[in-house]
Amino acid sequence: GAIAPFEKASDVLGEIGSIALGRKKVERITEEIGEKVQEWIHAREQQALAGLDKPPGDPPKRLYVEADGTTAPMRAPEDNGPEARKKRGQRSAGKVEYKEVKLGAIFEGCVDAEGKPQPGEKTYTGTFGDAETCVRQVLAARKARGSDQAR
Repeated sequence: GAIAPFEKASDVLGEIGSIALGRKKVERITEEIGEKVQEWIHAREQQALAGLDKPPGDPPKRLYVEADGTTAPMRAPEDNGPEARKKRGQRSAGKVEYKEVKLGAIFEGCVDAEGKPQPGEKTYTGTFGDAETCVRQVLAARKARGSDQAR
């Protein structure tokens, strides 16, 4: 279901894996898995914010936090129903609207072989939710990376 729209995911599953799933079934499975992933992410955030996660390895010397936002094209909800798809044709993109996505990145600064500063491994967050949700995600990811133990 990560390939959008669901019709294309259905086609790919059929071509590559000989798996016959209709568009609606792919959509239903994707939404079920998405809900479980959201529950898991929320539980991990709560653990990190409560200080229950122990970061792996040595504490970071310094963590950097970045946040930004952009817009992402989305199929308009009123243009996604069976009647709308039938009217415009199954494969037509239909009406597009844009939603704001808020992103975060947390990383430790490193130095390369020439002594130049470089970002280390990054942890990313993202949400279509409000700013408070983005802040909560970034704070949880920061704590999970060991910000409380940073030197």
